[in-house]
Amino acid sequence: MIVNKSISLVGNSNFSSIIDGGNIGTVLEITVSNVAVRGFRLQNSGYGWTRHGIYVNQAENCTIDNNYFLNDCHNIRLNYSCCSIVKGNIIEGVMTQPTMYGVRLENSVNCTVENNYISNCVGAIHLQNATNCVVLKNTVVKNSQGIRFYTPCIHNMVFANDFVDNSYDGMVSTMPDNSTFMGNMVFHNNFVNNSSPFIGTIYGFTWDNGYPSAGNYWSRYNGADLKSGRFQNETGYDGIGDTSYNVSQEHKDNYPLIHPYGSIVNWNTGSVFLTITSALAASETLNGHKIIVKPSVYIEHINLNKSISLIGENKFSTIIDGGNSGTVVTVSASNVTFAGFTVKNSGLLYPPYGNDCGLLLDHSSGCNVSFNIFKHNRIGAYLLFSTSNTLVENILDSNFEDGLLLWHSGNNSLEGNTLTNNTYNFGVFGSDFEDFNNNITASNQINDEPIIYIVNGANEIFDENEKISTIYLINCINMTVRNLQFIQNAQGVFCFNVTGSLFQNLTVSRNSYGLDFLRSNNNNVSNIFCENNWVRIRLCKWIKHQTMYAVPSKRIFGGQALTVLLELWAKFTIIPLV
Repeated sequence: MIVNKSISLVGNSNFSSIIDGGNIGTVLEITVSNVAVRGFRLQNSGYGWTRHGIYVNQAENCTIDNNYFLNDCHNIRLNYSCCSIVKGNIIEGVMTQPTMYGVRLENSVNCTVENNYISNCVGAIHLQNATNCVVLKNTVVKNSQGIRFYTPCIHNMVFANDFVDNSYDGMVSTMPDNSTFMGNMVFHNNFVNNSSPFIGTIYGFTWDNGYPSAGNYWSRYNGADLKSGRFQNETGYDGIGDTSYNVSQEHKDNYPLIHPYGSIVNWNTGSVFLTITSALAASETLNGHKIIVKPSVYIEHINLNKSISLIGENKFSTIIDGGNSGTVVTVSASNVTFAGFTVKNSGLLYPPYGNDCGLLLDHSSGCNVSFNIFKHNRIGAYLLFSTSNTLVENILDSNFEDGLLLWHSGNNSLEGNTLTNNTYNFGVFGSDFEDFNNNITASNQINDEPIIYIVNGANEIFDENEKISTIYLINCINMTVRNLQFIQNAQGVFCFNVTGSLFQNLTVSRNSYGLDFLRSNNNNVSNIFCENNWVRIRLCKWIKHQTMYAVPSKRIFGGQALTVLLELWAKFTIIPLV
């Protein structure tokens, strides 16, 4: 089919509006300027050097967009074209009968190849005698060569493309011998898992956009990011490798990217950043904005000091690594959303030397922390004087002290969080009712056993018929807790303003505080086995008429004396059983 009039050909669907070449010749040839072809499926050209899906021959200002090319020898070829656009097409070759090229710009000027998906071709994108052409935002997968240059090519720009799982990053060929490359720029591309690097004699190319814009991401690059600055000799990371990447013996990418380009994007502005820190610090990042982070390992320390949403695309593979120092993520603003990350490897300093943790909410409110993993930190997640926050379906595993700790932090809501293998899995500390008035449901579990957190309860019984990891009773009366064991928490049993209640036949071990009673009166505590707790029993603040029964020491408290920490006029009675 030949198009020799300046028209727009528009199909209803690029899968169902089919133009079939019947395996003969070129499917569609354009010989006149100002033609648009969109919304078609163009398939089954003939096989040979002059057989195409669409051939734009000596025509200008043509647009080829949103089409689907299947089983064509040369899918899209622009020859002696100017100011034409190839955009948003899907090109699928057939390697059993090799598809030669996805998009070929030949003898063409000021043309654009943008946002196409190209697979199973010998050369995905081919530039030959191309001048001032732009190749951007294409996805090039499983071809022989990601991109191919033939001389002469002058002042072309290739940026923000993904070249993935190809046999070669690309090819550079001098043909004819007396022609040249000059002023071509290749930057902000992702060369990922291609079997081999560029081949050919490379000259006339610049492989980065200077500092701090940087170069390309090369998955075979194994440099580190410990320094910053134009000469990579300044303190601090910047998302750029500290050493260059050798594209060839003669050419280098001076500023190779540590993460694939486009890994960190402000969803509201479209701006791309090289580190999470730089995205948060940017003046254009405003309260209410959303930062999207793709899977990678980000060795950073983050301070969320704006009311934004920081969203990781996959909590298992989007990792913020503190490098075993300091707090990994600090939230110092309110109304922050933090979701979809693994946060690991904080430092291990504790007050007064530091307060290292995976996530610290520091005097924050209205925040949402959901669907994260916190592991290998001193404290997994720590709420410090932070109220009215929501924590949903986080995993807190293998942290060296506390998994989840609330310190003088009330009116928070916890749902579906999982805590495992932390030294002290869960704890809540404070001094007044407002510090303990949280909504913490039994959907929160420690080693598959629920956290029981009761506020304003009465006349309830918890015994051996239930699995309970730890129990918190706030403003409760006439409660019964018996025949249970509580292991590895900040508090095994915690009571605030609890009266007239029974605690009997409990095993409380490897907690920070075994039994922790605050402003609680007239309770009966008997047959408590306390072993390997930092403090076995703590009674503090105006406790009166507390009756405690203890069996002989060989059965109770691991054969050691009862340890009780008294604070602020605590009064109690211990009555041995005979």
